[in-house]
Amino acid sequence: MNTMGWSLAQEAVTRASEEVPDDVVDRLALAGSPAECRPRLRELLDAVPQIAQVAIVPVPLPGQGLVDVVRTFAQEVAQGLEPITRSEPGSRSG
Repeated sequence: MNTMGWSLAQEAVTRASEEVPDDVVDRLALAGSPAECRPRLRELLDAVPQIAQVAIVPVPLPGQGLVDVVRTFAQEVAQGLEPITRSEPGSRSG
């Protein structure tokens, strides 16, 4: 990412959030509680089966650490999703 001039530093993400229209963020991003994110992630994966990777940009709440956010995503949002295998480019199967 750095070689392309992209950064996930908090300042860069904040700056980008001011530039990207809300409807684009709504179509491509997850934010909220695990109960809110789980069905939204499933919607995204069903709507765009070419998605082969999910980038986590953890934004900890006060009292949380980065590891807490990533662990919660793995255990409460992504757990139970079918694994992605590559039988054909862009295909998902489990």
